[in-house]
Amino acid sequence: MIDPFLSMIFSFANNKGSYALLLGSGISRPAGIPTGWEIIQDLIQKLAQLNNEKIETSPEEWFVKKFSKSPNYSDLLNEVFKTSAERSNFLKQYFEPSETEREQGLKVPTKAHNAIAKLVKEGFIKIIITTNFDRLIETALEKENIVPNVISTVDNLKGSQPIIHSKCTLVKINGDYLDTRIRNTENELKKYENEFIKLLDRIFDEFGLIVCGWSAEWDIGLRSAIERCKSRRYTTFWVSKDTISSSAKKLIESHSAEVMSNTVADIFFTELLEKTKSLIEVEKQHPISSKIAIATSKKYLSDSKYNINLHDLIFSETKKIIFDLSSGSFSAQGNFSQEEFLRRVSIYESKIEILLNTIITVSYWGNTSHLSYIIKCIESVANSNSIEGGLVVYINLKKYPALLLMYAAGISSLANNKYDYLKSILVDILVTFEHPHEPLVDKILTYTVMEKDVAVMLPGRNKQNYTPFNDYLASFFQPFFADYILDKNKFYSLFDKFEYVLALIYADITETGNYGFWAPAGSFGWRNRIYSPDNTASIVFQKEMDKLKSEHPILKVGLFNGSMERLIAVKKSLDDFINGLHWR
Repeated sequence: MIDPFLSMIFSFANNKGSYALLLGSGISRPAGIPTGWEIIQDLIQKLAQLNNEKIETSPEEWFVKKFSKSPNYSDLLNEVFKTSAERSNFLKQYFEPSETEREQGLKVPTKAHNAIAKLVKEGFIKIIITTNFDRLIETALEKENIVPNVISTVDNLKGSQPIIHSKCTLVKINGDYLDTRIRNTENELKKYENEFIKLLDRIFDEFGLIVCGWSAEWDIGLRSAIERCKSRRYTTFWVSKDTISSSAKKLIESHSAEVMSNTVADIFFTELLEKTKSLIEVEKQHPISSKIAIATSKKYLSDSKYNINLHDLIFSETKKIIFDLSSGSFSAQGNFSQEEFLRRVSIYESKIEILLNTIITVSYWGNTSHLSYIIKCIESVANSNSIEGGLVVYINLKKYPALLLMYAAGISSLANNKYDYLKSILVDILVTFEHPHEPLVDKILTYTVMEKDVAVMLPGRNKQNYTPFNDYLASFFQPFFADYILDKNKFYSLFDKFEYVLALIYADITETGNYGFWAPAGSFGWRNRIYSPDNTASIVFQKEMDKLKSEHPILKVGLFNGSMERLIAVKKSLDDFINGLHWR
């Protein structure tokens, strides 16, 4: 059984800023903060006292009988207190600590709030959605010198900073306690304004979700927003202290969420902070190193007089990778465990980070004189493996660095429409450490590195994913290309195009014999098929073919024998094969 917390730690750390928090009343309850409904009941009690009446039934029943309508937070406040100053002073007792309460640790940020603020400071969290009216999150963030972009009404939503540019956006979906327009009744919680609906739809589509302290029972509009979201870019994680409500169970089931039950918010967020920081520190290069490598690569690319310097930069990093791969840290011997598997994945990724950034930069900006450096680099890493016994999962994983380099160079080349680079990387590089010697595209594929039953253990992946490894790679590479492609969806389209073209080239150069057609399926097989069928990788590439015809650069570099007829035939076979896989 895969430990959901361990899986979440790796996903959270490796997809920095890609997860939003959804916090319910359960996170503020330990601080002694009442729920909105509890405040309403207390207000009714006070209203009964003003009327010199004693409540024999429940406060709600008394109110309905007395006023012939359901209790409403705003109406009650306006009924009892006539000025905004009076209302504000009254509400402070529920949300702001007295000296005694402060000494007792009540109505002040909990360990969970403080850990969340530190995670925001470190850049791991950018979006927080909360149903709570209190200001404990704001107070905790203030301690870390962070001023969040707070959205609690349509008015401040319209004038708010775009979430992509904000260090932290705090969406108080039900309002703030100092604003009487908060949502509290069933009707108020049932439907949001269109502006809020659009904001929630965007967040739930673009970000993963970590839910804590929320029952999903009363916030019908919020529940509907989650139900509307069909995106599965990241796994949803659901943290629950007590019994999970039926409404929450439906959301968990529909989104294949990973559940962490019997978990207290203070402990959960404290461990999330500590273990995430530990994971980042373990085997992690100093982050400035990659930035320096990118800047240095660009400088060396600017003038041919730096060609030797660029060559040496690439190969000094290549030698480091090959040396690390040959160390005992990656022996295929021993027992398998999920923790060890994820540790190896993380170390491979951290060690090759600088080289990936360098190869991406050179593949995008380089000219023909620089191509040989890339070929030599990838070829050296791909052939550094030695045949040995041991666990197949660890033997296959040794190919991971070569796969990462192939994807980095291939995606970057395609981003700049450099099919000459792409052909050389996929076809001209030969893998020679085992027989027969074959092109890189035939030997280093996702399934040769990691089978699906292993890939589901990767951060943010699960058994419901059709292509867990490919999906993971798309999320992994997106930050590397952030300086080239700002829009995440456009990057995913580029990623799908690369995997689609890779599959076409694979099919073109391999012989299927008597076993029928086969090619590596990627995320392109399922992405956009239902919700945007005109934007699948197959359709997008077909439009290119229709427009460019025999002038398409994939033919100009000699692939498919330079024949449009050959390309059309292979593409039809690939599309038929992919469609026959019965994606849901």
